[in-house]
Amino acid sequence: MDIPHCLADFGDWAFDRHANPLSWYIRPLFLLPLAWFAYRRSGWGMACTLVALASSIFWFPAPAQPDPQVLEFLDFERKWLTGNWNAQKTLLALVAPLSLAAFCLAFWKRSVGWGLVILNLMAGAKLL
Repeated sequence: MDIPHCLADFGDWAFDRHANPLSWYIRPLFLLPLAWFAYRRSGWGMACTLVALASSIFWFPAPAQPDPQVLEFLDFERKWLTGNWNAQKTLLALVAPLSLAAFCLAFWKRSVGWGLVILNLMAGAKLL
């Protein structure tokens, strides 16, 4: 199945802007309002934070001279996302949303301790 032309153009535009390191640096900061809104049991706040998190990859302008290592990683990421999907790849892709769901659930249930444990597990998994 081919990606519609306008969607492919949007993807190129977003990936060009995602090469800006600022879009990478701010993403972990979204965990603070996400935890706050989950603790306050605000579904709207959580939803808005998740939309902001997802859209943050294209908030900043494309860099004039992107870092070659960033371009290499983004090329890998694009190939991974547009390549063939099997059960293992699907399960791996579900790790991030399931981790965020567990993080939100911990704070929703007002368990700061478990929220911090999950946060540390997420950070450790990201480093791996």
